Amino acid sequence: MESTIAEQVVAALGLTPYTRETTYRNDPSTATLDAHDYYLLGRFHKMDRNQQSLEKALEMFQTSVDLQPELPAAYRGVASVNLLLSFYGDIPLARAVETALPNLERALALDPDDEEIYGTMGLARYMLGEYGVAEEMLRQALSINDNYAIAWMWRGMVQEKQGRLNKAIEYYQLAARLEPLSVVVMVNRSMALQEAGRHEQAMSSLREIEDRGLSSVQYHRTLSRLFLENGELAAAYRAIQRALEISPTDQISNSQLALVLKDLGRHEESLAIFERSLENNLPGRGALEYLARVHIRLNAEERNRANQYLGALFPIDHSIPEILWRRQTAFLGPASMYSGNYKQSIELLESALRATDSALDNADHDLVYCTALAFSRQQTGEESDHWIQRCEQALNNAKKQGWNNHWTDYARIQLNMLRGRYSEAMEGLIALFGKEVTAAGVLSNDPILAPIRQRPAFESLIEQVNDAAAKAWQEVSARHPLGSADQPASQTIPR
Repeated sequence: MESTIAEQVVAALGLTPYTRETTYRNDPSTATLDAHDYYLLGRFHKMDRNQQSLEKALEMFQTSVDLQPELPAAYRGVASVNLLLSFYGDIPLARAVETALPNLERALALDPDDEEIYGTMGLARYMLGEYGVAEEMLRQALSINDNYAIAWMWRGMVQEKQGRLNKAIEYYQLAARLEPLSVVVMVNRSMALQEAGRHEQAMSSLREIEDRGLSSVQYHRTLSRLFLENGELAAAYRAIQRALEISPTDQISNSQLALVLKDLGRHEESLAIFERSLENNLPGRGALEYLARVHIRLNAEERNRANQYLGALFPIDHSIPEILWRRQTAFLGPASMYSGNYKQSIELLESALRATDSALDNADHDLVYCTALAFSRQQTGEESDHWIQRCEQALNNAKKQGWNNHWTDYARIQLNMLRGRYSEAMEGLIALFGKEVTAAGVLSNDPILAPIRQRPAFESLIEQVNDAAAKAWQEVSARHPLGSADQPASQTIPR
C-alpha cells in the first residue's frame, strides 16, 4: 500500500527518483522498497514549509532510516528537516545542527556524489550564520548538478543575508526557471521582490502558485505578508486565517496573526497570542521575527506585560550558536530602549552589531537595531555621531544592493530625526504611513519620534491610520466568519 501511495505522490509531483537511489547497492528487497516509499512520502510532506507537515516529513524519513540503514537519501532527509524545523517549528538550532551533521556524514559516506547532501550541508552553515562556508558547500553541490534548483534558492538566501538583494533575486529567478512548481522557490522569489519595492511583480509571482493549484500554508502566509506590507489589512487577515484553517498550530502563522491583529487595532487579541507564543518554548526563528515586529508596536502597558517573558525567553548556555545569540541580544536591545533603559540597550546592541557585518535579520530590518543604538547613545549623552554615520552608510549600501521597502524608508525617517531634521522626517512619515503602512503602534510608541509627536500633522496622521484600521476591521467583521472581537486569538492557538 505504501508503495502505491508513494507512486501516486511521485506522479502527482512530477518527481523522478535518482537512479542511484532506486538501484542502490543491493538487489531490491521488500525492506528497501518500503524504505524508499517512506522516503518519498517524507519528500512530499517536506515540500509544505509548515511545522505540522515538516514534523510528518521527519517521521517518514526516520522510518525510512529505521527500515533501511543503507539508504543515504533518508539520512539526508532527517538532517534537512531538523534544520528546517529550527525555523518553521520549535527545535532549538543547536539541537537541529547536532542531529543534522552526523546524519549528513553518514549519508556522504554512503553516497559521496549526492549533490543534495552538499546542499543540505550548505543549509546547515547558513542556519549557523556561516555564510562563506555555506556558499562553498552550495557551489560544490551545483558543481555536481547545476540544475539543482533548491541549491540556487539557498544561494539566494545566503546572498540576501549578506545584504546582496539584487544577486539573491537573480538566483531565485534561476531556481524558479528550474523548478516552476516549487512553492518554496516561488515564495522566496516573491518576498525578495517585495523587499526590493517591486510589489506588483511580487504579487504576480506569488499568484502563479495559486494559478497552478499549489496553494499551501506557506502560500497563504506569504500572501498575508504582502497584503500587510501594502496596507491591505482586511486581505492580510483573511489570508493568514486561511493558513491557520489548514494548520491551526503553525507557529509562524500564529505569530503573523498577532502582527496583523495589532495593525488592525485588535490589541488585546494580538497581545494574547504574543504571550501564549512565549509561554512555553522559545519559538523558531520564523515566528520570532514576527513577534519582534509586534513588540515594537506595543504601548508601555502592553510592553510591561510582554517583557515578563523576555528574561526567560532567551537563555544563554554553552551550546547556543553565535548567530542565535546575536539575534536574541539584538531583539532585547530595542525592548530596553522602548522601556527607557538606554544603558542596557547600548550594551546589548553594541554586542550584537559589532560581532560581524553579516545580517541579523535582513539588511533592511537591521537598520532598526542601528538607529535604536544611535538613539540610546544620544539619550545617555554618549558620542552617537559615529553610529548615526554607520546607520546612514548601512542604509545607502542597502539601497545600492536593491533594498527599497518600508524598513529602508522608515530608517531614513529615523535618521532625519536623529539629525534634528524634523520637518523632513514628518514629510517622510506622511508619505509612508499616509499611503501604505498601517502600523499605528510604531507611530505611537517609537521614542525616536517623540519630538514631533505633538505636531498637528502627526496627530492627524495617527488618526488617519487608526481610521483605516477600524474600517478594515469592519470589513473583516462583515465578510469573515471569525471577524469578531473575541474569536481570533482563542480559536487559532490551543492552550
